[in-house]
Amino acid sequence: ALTGCTFSANSADEAGGGIYFENSKFFIANSVTEFSDIQGEGNWYYGYYDGDSAFPYSNNDFAQFPNYGITEHGGFPEHWYIDDSLYWTALWENGGHTNAAVDNSGGILDEEHWAVRRWVSGIEGQVRIAGNLAKIHGGYSGDGIMGYILVDGDEVWSQYIAGYDTVGVNYSVNVAVNIVSLIDFAIAPNGNS
Repeated sequence: ALTGCTFSANSADEAGGGIYFENSKFFIANSVTEFSDIQGEGNWYYGYYDGDSAFPYSNNDFAQFPNYGITEHGGFPEHWYIDDSLYWTALWENGGHTNAAVDNSGGILDEEHWAVRRWVSGIEGQVRIAGNLAKIHGGYSGDGIMGYILVDGDEVWSQYIAGYDTVGVNYSVNVAVNIVSLIDFAIAPNGNS
C-alpha cells in the first residue's frame, strides 16, 4: 500500500546521524532536530523531484513543497506537501512519502515523485553524512523504496529498502562540499510504493 512508503532519514540518536565535519562528532546539520515549517530555515528545504525537467530526478528537478500543515489525507503528522488530495508526496520531521506512477486509488494521480530534503551548505571542506534509512511503518504491502544521497547532483549513496524493513540500513559517507553545495536526501518509489 502507498501508505507504507515512509522512511527515516538522517535521524540522530545514540548511534549518531546528521552532517558532521569529517572525523568529528561536531554536528553541522541535522534533518530531524532542525526540521521546520519554514522553507530555508537552517539551510533546509523541503520538496520533490517530479521528472519534468531537462535532467529528471536530479538537483535541477527540485521543486519546493508549497504547503505545510496537518491534513486528513494519509494520516501523516504535520508535513510538507503539494496537494494531499492529488499526491502522496510528503515530508515530515522524521519521515516522508513518495508518489508512484501506478494505478493509485482515491483520486491520487499516477505520477512519480521523489520526496527530497535539501540542505544547502554554508561551509567548505570534507564532511561526513551519517544516519539511517528505514521504513517507519512495517507490515504494509508495497515494493519498498530507494533512498539516495546526491551532492551537487552526483549520487554518492543509494540503497533499496524493502516494504517491511523497519530496521533499514545505517549509512556514513564522506564527501567534499563547497559553500552553496546542494545535499539532497531523496526517497523514490519502487514499483507500486
